[in-house]
Amino acid sequence: MLFVDISRRCPPRCHRSFRMSTRTGIRPLLATVLVLAAVPIQAETWRVGDASHPWNLHPVSFALTTGEIFQPQYDWGGSFAAEVVIDDDGDGLVDEDPVDRIDNDGDYLWNEDPVDGIDNDFDGLIDEDGPDPQQDNDGDGLINEDGRHTGGQIYNPAVREAYAATPFFRYESAADAIADAEGWGSGFGWGDDDADARFNEDPTNGVDDDGDGLIDEDDVAPDLVLPSSWFRPVFTYDTGELTIEQRQALRFEATDDGSFRAATTGGDITATIVSHNFRPSDWVRSIRLDSTRNVARLADDRFLAGLFNEQDPFQLGSQIGTPRFGDSGNGQVADGNFNTAKSVVGRFFFGTSLNGLFWIDRIRYYPRPNFIDRTPANFTVRFGGDDPSDFRTSALGTQLVASRFLIPQQIDRYRPVIKNYRLDPPQKVRVLGLGGGSFESEVWEIAEAEYFGHGYALDASYYSEIIDVGPRQPRVRRYFDPEETWRSLPIERIRTIDTDGDGSISSTEEAQARAALQFPLDLEGDPVSWGKVRWHGQRLGDDGNLQIRVRAGSSLDPRIYQRRVGPGVVSSFIEAPILLDWPPRGSRLDTDSYLSLSSVARSPYKELPANLFGNQDGAAGGWTPWSAPLDFDEGSVELDAPGGVPLSLPPLMRYIQFRVDFASTETSGVRLDYLEFEYARPLVGRGVLVEIFPDTAAALGQPLDLQYVLRPTFETGTTSGFNRIDIAVTAPDTRLDSLLFDGRRWQPLAETAPAALEQRSAWLDSVAVTGFNSYAHAVYNDAEGKLRLGIKTATLTGANFPRGQDREIRLYMRTSLFTLLTRFESWVWHDQIGATIPQPTSAGNAADDLPSDGVAVIVTDSSPVVGDLRVLPNPFTPNGDGVNDVTNFDFALLLFLGETDLEVDISTLGGTVVRRIGPLSRQVGRHEVEWDGRDDDGRLVPPGLYLYRFTANSDGDNEYQTGVIAVTY
Repeated sequence: MLFVDISRRCPPRCHRSFRMSTRTGIRPLLATVLVLAAVPIQAETWRVGDASHPWNLHPVSFALTTGEIFQPQYDWGGSFAAEVVIDDDGDGLVDEDPVDRIDNDGDYLWNEDPVDGIDNDFDGLIDEDGPDPQQDNDGDGLINEDGRHTGGQIYNPAVREAYAATPFFRYESAADAIADAEGWGSGFGWGDDDADARFNEDPTNGVDDDGDGLIDEDDVAPDLVLPSSWFRPVFTYDTGELTIEQRQALRFEATDDGSFRAATTGGDITATIVSHNFRPSDWVRSIRLDSTRNVARLADDRFLAGLFNEQDPFQLGSQIGTPRFGDSGNGQVADGNFNTAKSVVGRFFFGTSLNGLFWIDRIRYYPRPNFIDRTPANFTVRFGGDDPSDFRTSALGTQLVASRFLIPQQIDRYRPVIKNYRLDPPQKVRVLGLGGGSFESEVWEIAEAEYFGHGYALDASYYSEIIDVGPRQPRVRRYFDPEETWRSLPIERIRTIDTDGDGSISSTEEAQARAALQFPLDLEGDPVSWGKVRWHGQRLGDDGNLQIRVRAGSSLDPRIYQRRVGPGVVSSFIEAPILLDWPPRGSRLDTDSYLSLSSVARSPYKELPANLFGNQDGAAGGWTPWSAPLDFDEGSVELDAPGGVPLSLPPLMRYIQFRVDFASTETSGVRLDYLEFEYARPLVGRGVLVEIFPDTAAALGQPLDLQYVLRPTFETGTTSGFNRIDIAVTAPDTRLDSLLFDGRRWQPLAETAPAALEQRSAWLDSVAVTGFNSYAHAVYNDAEGKLRLGIKTATLTGANFPRGQDREIRLYMRTSLFTLLTRFESWVWHDQIGATIPQPTSAGNAADDLPSDGVAVIVTDSSPVVGDLRVLPNPFTPNGDGVNDVTNFDFALLLFLGETDLEVDISTLGGTVVRRIGPLSRQVGRHEVEWDGRDDDGRLVPPGLYLYRFTANSDGDNEYQTGVIAVTY
């Protein structure tokens, strides 16, 4: 039995674990004071793109934005040229089965002349524009079940009110639509499934209510909040032995008994309506265009949905945001109604900002059908995209202009009436401008502007909100309208106001106090250590990619707020109250007071200094810079699978934010289902300072004696602790000579680590250390193949490190260095606590008697890239007696930052190469390459003297060493 969805709507909240779509936003999580017992120290996870933190495209702030106006970067969270798409039927495909709507005869009407042998529209043609067939595009037996969904509720209350007050096809409720005696649209809400500019006009009743040849394709949108699985009305029918091609050819017609009949090559199929359970999913991706998606209407939809603040995508002349309502407003050019138009007298310029960089291959401008003489006749079309000539830089910043000709000057082009241009080759476009006119009294108009393209937006980005994982229940910094809690509210809309009119600002009248009702700034929470980050998504095409960056902070403000004092002079403090007696003179600017300043008084946000991690800027807390980007494949996992890549972030922070830049191409993109990261409460509440000495070395590849000091500082009264110390090393023969705790030498266990490197990790995990003054240690490879010096002790807690006594752990070790700068990073953790996250240490003054305050060692004298090459034994006897049967080339690779290719050529004294070993890829460090005395054909070479040539190659530069080796029997 197959099911065909005919309700045509996807819920705003529609994914497993109660995921909610971004078209309606997320409901605010009201702060709750929780009394908790012991805070767990196991690893926890948080997922962006699920129910607790759904993809939300709306910016948290339009004012706190970097980038340029044509490509903003929403520093507090938001998106640009991205969209959330939904898999309605759970088949893994998105928008793959849209409603097909075609104006076959190009007369502005759809399906107005059905197949009945009559010229219904009196144009001299018979049955030329019959009902468009309902196609099973994806061959899953479902028809029109996964149509495109755009728009959302109109965000701006004033815009919603204005639309309801004019004959504009949108109504607040079903009752309003029914009460409209004129019959304008007969729909309400938002969500035009069949793109006919009428909304919810064809409910699930088995009847083609709007006469467009589609049945039940535009039903009422569901409630704002739905569970992850939900029931929807669908067609049900038995396809029997039909092939995929026959299923794709299915056509249904209503019958007198209320059922539906489909005539196919396989026989008659009867369908009935039932309710069926669906489990949809949502994804974020770059906006994707196709030949049916009008970018002008898309930009208008996204403007009405609140994604562009007050920045109207349509522009008349030098005016931006001209009236959209009444009989001749800007909004008429993208309302889907050819009987409304934007009209202008005289010379004109009509611009459209697409709010993204798109491949555009077709543009069309229509006049109204009854006013074809008003079609633009003298005009040009210009555009701007990503060419350097499209940008103008001034004191006000960089501006994007439509500077290049897309359509050259047209003169007296009254025909054809519809200006229809196919662009070959397609162009990358951000803005379009239609301009011209020749007489002051000339009237021109645009009923509909249509811009079509293909592929993905080339500059899409998504910034998550600032995520606070300090409380037991993580929270997201986003604000909502108190009256319409589904509506995301930019933080600048929450203003300090003298509500009681007493001439002063009380604490409850401050914007911060009202915002704190949704997101308290003083909520207690713990700093954390960071684990891995991973994501689940899908590459669409061959070349699609994305780049994910992350940053973390210990305060809520990524920047330091400043105001202008004079030319080139700024200040972070208030000189005089901004409103009445608020804020007090001399107070530091915060988010609320900064946003309350006039645009002239406050420093531009993108020019504000970063609130850096550390105390050098005088501001509380701080943030790390954005990390190096991670490509899609680096952290991609299967659905709900573990894995990922470690987050390279400092410990003891509680705020985190992600940035996704979609690296899409004309034919390929990536869609992201969710992004998940790990974190844990710290084992050592105030961190672990570490220090190394000496911090310089004379030469590479030579043994070096080091002191490594760790000083933990625990929170008072905590019981957590650690029993493991891991130090990053570069040499597998690194040796730990002794361990001193508070100046007293501890004893290593009598049991020693296995000789095989690959066995040492398991041994260290299993060995039991019970005595307080003993330890076990081993050099091993971690799960990622990186060398670690691991040390295991009995559990050490705050009781072992009393506050004020500056107790330390001092390690004496010997190792070798293979790069000019080597950092000996370290971590503490506990191997008896399930899924724990190692806590990174921090470089600092761990020992008063050491001068370095760091963990890096610098080599002052560089060396050849291949050092200390030894061939042992030499001579050797490959006769199979088990003694000296092979010889080893033992060497150190130095200086290389990545892997290098190695080759060893063995040749006779006459120069004939008998054996080539390699190429072999190796990183810096000490290595061995073995030769068994055989040639390339596997035969033992004759006894005698042979020449070897050892070559290291990296980035095209070769370094080699030669020598002699003897083979005897």
